Amino acid sequence: MPYLLIPQGDVTLFERLRERPWLPARVPAFVLLDGTWSQATKMLHRSPYLQGIPRMAIQPRAPSTYRLRCQRYAQHLSTVEVAIALLEQFEEATASSILHAYFRVFAERCMAARHGHPLKNPLPEIAQLLAYRMHRHAPEHGDEPGLSCLTTRTDPGPD
Repeated sequence: MPYLLIPQGDVTLFERLRERPWLPARVPAFVLLDGTWSQATKMLHRSPYLQGIPRMAIQPRAPSTYRLRCQRYAQHLSTVEVAIALLEQFEEATASSILHAYFRVFAERCMAARHGHPLKNPLPEIAQLLAYRMHRHAPEHGDEPGLSCLTTRTDPGPD
């Protein structure tokens, strides 16, 4: 069964869901609306598909750290922060940590680009992602997409 995660949802529904054992064929799906707050509200009200889905909320353990846009309220999180919090609260530590590392690298690189300069100091999350990549089984067809942007070139290469 799908569940819609929104700030105005039922927190007790989330807590009850966490306490139930899941069957492999009945793992719940979570719908997160990605957009600005006004866009997400419009999606919610205009989509007939979302009307019958139970609405739940999670209690954020920390305020938003997303600096590219300001949140109206401290308890509001960006979409990826909601996904990270959801994984944390379901005790999916590795998935939560890796998603958080990607998010931090993304946010810091965007802030640097916004100010017209490269990252001044290497982020510890880059090392974390590279270590994670090295310890995972290699995909069958070459490198995993998305991680090549994490490596930095140290040799000058051919001229």
